[in-house]
Amino acid sequence: MKNKRKRKKNNNKKLIIAIVIAVIIVLITLFISYKVFILNKYDVSKLNLDNYDKFLEGYKNQNKLNIDHVTLNESEYLTYLNVKVKNIYGPSVETDYTNGLTPIVIYRKKDATGNVIDSMSIAIRDNYKDIFSSDEKQFITSINSEGESTPLEADIDDYLKENNIKNDQDLFKFLSETRDYVPNIFTSTKKIKEHYGLHLVASITMPKIDSITFLSGEYQGYIFNINNYKQITIEKNDEQYTFLLKNKTDDEILDFLNSIVILEKED
Repeated sequence: MKNKRKRKKNNNKKLIIAIVIAVIIVLITLFISYKVFILNKYDVSKLNLDNYDKFLEGYKNQNKLNIDHVTLNESEYLTYLNVKVKNIYGPSVETDYTNGLTPIVIYRKKDATGNVIDSMSIAIRDNYKDIFSSDEKQFITSINSEGESTPLEADIDDYLKENNIKNDQDLFKFLSETRDYVPNIFTSTKKIKEHYGLHLVASITMPKIDSITFLSGEYQGYIFNINNYKQITIEKNDEQYTFLLKNKTDDEILDFLNSIVILEKED
């Protein structure tokens, strides 16, 4: 009788152990299945990364340039809001304004027949870091190579803060360092979505560039070198002052940079 009870007790223990093991196996299977689903859905390699990868290739080709400010006579400046730059076009310069999400002023020089032979634009806008952190990015949806739609479901602003990203230079470096990072099933779902969201926004916003020149001295910033264009960006007070020039020599660009004056905005 005692042996019967003992066998029954042992059988019950074995049954309980078998059930526990079965539950654990089911939970592990569900966990792995879920993480595989998440990894597949938020797979950076499925994004259209052609332009973005060209940006990263250009980012690796880095130069440095120092801005040594030179004060000009007031008559030598072109002034737009709180920005002053050297008038490289002379008294015949034409001015045009565009009013969109980012107001832009365009200065043009024309020949005797009225054809535009040179131009420059100035825009004051948010920097790339703030664009990545903007609440408006919640409406971004990616279409991967398989035609599947994946909305952005991540707090990129929080992700950037966690990684101490304070300006565009920090952002560009972080993008370059994390582009080839591949999450695994042990990576948190939050980080998987943040990693995907970061590079999704980058794939949409970052331009193709040939190289980048970092600016120091009077002002901090950088130049995107794009074919015959120089997209100069000065960062000050969490704003991005962008100047676009074409077909200028290195000496002309340096002369232009040394003339830039950015005044404090009036309240």
